[in-house]
Amino acid sequence: MSIILTYTGNIQNFKEACREANEILSSNEFIEMIASRKEPYDDSEPSDLSPRKIAEFFQKSNLQLTLKHYSRPQSIGGAFDPDYPTTLWVNVNTNRKGCTYAAVLIHECVHALSYHTPNYDFTHKTNGQNGNEDSAPYAIQTATRNNFCNQAFSIGQDLIEVETKVKKEDIVD
Repeated sequence: MSIILTYTGNIQNFKEACREANEILSSNEFIEMIASRKEPYDDSEPSDLSPRKIAEFFQKSNLQLTLKHYSRPQSIGGAFDPDYPTTLWVNVNTNRKGCTYAAVLIHECVHALSYHTPNYDFTHKTNGQNGNEDSAPYAIQTATRNNFCNQAFSIGQDLIEVETKVKKEDIVD
């Protein structure tokens, strides 16, 4: 099992990124990438939560998430909002595509999986990159870019922001 993303919209970049994210999420290489990390991610609760345990959460997940559109500035990649627990929000104004955007979707999957995993928190406490580089969502996004997209990536140079709240007026049908 793994997290499964579904996109029924007509934007080709999101179709491609969704397909690539599903391939990555269902691969043994993805699970091993997470499990091979030696130390816990920053901001995890409990603080000694092992990456191997998070990899198990991914491996055993049957979470199904739907991608939906919203409109934000180009620097925003997407969102997971606990008010919409089975939705990942994709920004119709982003210029990212393919594997690069798939890594953003995987970042959001980390938030969703954490939300749906009782008694564990492996997200980050504040929005933005500063101080969150070693949290599970950002570190897994970085590792995904480096390992699956064959693109060297560091948080400071090519970050796309993500959000934790979606305003109703930003939702696009």
